[in-house]
Amino acid sequence: MKAAIYLGQENVEVRELPNPVCGDHDVVIKNDRQRWSSPIGCGR
Repeated sequence: MKAAIYLGQENVEVRELPNPVCGDHDVVIKNDRQRWSSPIGCGR
């Protein structure tokens, strides 16, 4: 699966990671939508 890895301010990498495996008392939640936003007036 693809994952966005936060490495610091303005530094994000997309990496391929193995799918998570559930344990006996765990759940895996699938995210089917995402939104990327930044605050107004963030200095950019």
